[in-house]
Amino acid sequence: MKITYAFLFLLCLCLAGCAMFTPTPGEHYLSWQARQKQLTALNSWNLQSAVGIKNLKQRITAHVNWQQADNNYILNITSQFNIGGVKIVGDSNQVILWRSTTNKFVAKNPEELMFKELGWSLPVSNLRHWILGLPVPNKTHILQFDAYNHLIHLQQQGWHVSYADFISVDNIDLPTTILLTNAKLQIKIVIKEWRLS
Repeated sequence: MKITYAFLFLLCLCLAGCAMFTPTPGEHYLSWQARQKQLTALNSWNLQSAVGIKNLKQRITAHVNWQQADNNYILNITSQFNIGGVKIVGDSNQVILWRSTTNKFVAKNPEELMFKELGWSLPVSNLRHWILGLPVPNKTHILQFDAYNHLIHLQQQGWHVSYADFISVDNIDLPTTILLTNAKLQIKIVIKEWRLS
């Protein structure tokens, strides 16, 4: 019996130790100022996501691979709805949408270019910040936080942005489920993988 009790006691200690040293994903407490500074410092990242877009006329589902490096970005979008696969390459000066290796369209604004060529659009310019859980700098906004000071609701530039889940990547809490709505559109983004570089 003594051996049994000793074994159970050690087992409980081991389980307690595991609980203490394995933080719950996405639940690191930081002040908003510290979290904002941490997220703002992320200049290069890559994500894999599923995106659902709904308006009054149609519903679209797509897979989006987003690579960001400072102000340069590449979006690879695949969907069965009318577009097949496209590649969007942009920086602060221009945006190029490729339908093939030779068929390209150029513009200064990614939203207008996507809408013109695809019939729908993501708010790419703002998403650069929103997808990290940050407001766009120097633009009026209303913020709401959870107990860990994650941004869970944002109102900015006519959009309502809600965050449902977070995951810890390299000790940085990042969103995994984002819902964006405005007067005409609803966009749900489910991020399947984050990679930081």
